Amino acid sequence: MTTLMYGMIFGLMFALVSCIAAVIAILASKGIPRTFDKEMYWTCFAASGIAAAILILAAQRVARAGATWRFVPMLFVDLGLFLVGIAMGCGVGVFVFKKQSGQTEAERRSGDS
Repeated sequence: MTTLMYGMIFGLMFALVSCIAAVIAILASKGIPRTFDKEMYWTCFAASGIAAAILILAAQRVARAGATWRFVPMLFVDLGLFLVGIAMGCGVGVFVFKKQSGQTEAERRSGDS
């Protein structure tokens, strides 16, 4: 029973990882946030990927030690998977990023009327 529960949790987390990556990639293709550029997406990709690897490896070591409760390694893995989703989205964002035009919101509104 617990194996099924863990399988469902990991399946849900992998689905959420894909959704997080897709949302970040879609926002990057629209140029949102405006303060980001390709270099910032690259930096975010590298930083979150390294942090995810550290968290997942820490979860393995904590689980191997057996000195803590079972939910601590699971929490580390979940946070690591969340960061993997961010890293995947920022990695895609490096390639699909488009800068927005320099128009302000007021200029856009006046041009529409």
